[in-house]
Amino acid sequence: MSKLIIEKKEEEIFVSAVVAAAGSSVRMGTDKQFLLLDGMPALARSIDALEKSECIDEIIVCTKKENLTRVTSLVKQYNFTKVSCVCEGGDTRVQSVKNAVKNCSEKADIIAIHDGARPFVTAEAIRNTVEAAVRFGAAACGVKVKDTIKQTDENGIVVNTPPRGNMWAVQTPQVFSFEIYKNALENAPEGVTDDCMIVEAAGQKVKLVEGEYTNIKITTPDDILTAQAILKGRGE
Repeated sequence: MSKLIIEKKEEEIFVSAVVAAAGSSVRMGTDKQFLLLDGMPALARSIDALEKSECIDEIIVCTKKENLTRVTSLVKQYNFTKVSCVCEGGDTRVQSVKNAVKNCSEKADIIAIHDGARPFVTAEAIRNTVEAAVRFGAAACGVKVKDTIKQTDENGIVVNTPPRGNMWAVQTPQVFSFEIYKNALENAPEGVTDDCMIVEAAGQKVKLVEGEYTNIKITTPDDILTAQAILKGRGE
């Protein structure tokens, strides 16, 4: 059980983490989960961050059917002792997390969803987001956008410029009360692009927590250059 300090009180809370690694990797052109970053697959780095976090009690990895054996071997190779299950994902984000939730421990109080292709999340970001979820029921880490954001119509014509001060780029982990998330999943709309949208659709407010700009998601080939710079900055 994780021991967290919530409002100056120590609480024992069981946190299940789901690593979402069932994406199609269309924009990368190859399976981004297994891209080597200084000799270690991106997925392994993502799992490793959760494995080392004192906030996380168990890890469920959700991946494509054709990658089940490969991911299971990766878990054994890196001796990830917190991984309790490698399960098959679905065709959509909602279907994948539904499969993962079925494999969470019955002791789970909190569920944290993390992208398998987001390998640079820090222990501080994990802890801060989990603690916020315990307090507010739902939380996600993110960063305030640096650029001015433009909203356009279908023809690319600007229709709105929202205030930059209120704009965030949302990352993972996205963390929720297990009951709130499980109940929201029952009527979750397909086509959601993150897990916050699942609980938002059920009327739950989400607390955003300041994360780090280095917590990038490996999505396109350009991200590899950024990843290499982050590794160099960390001395790897």
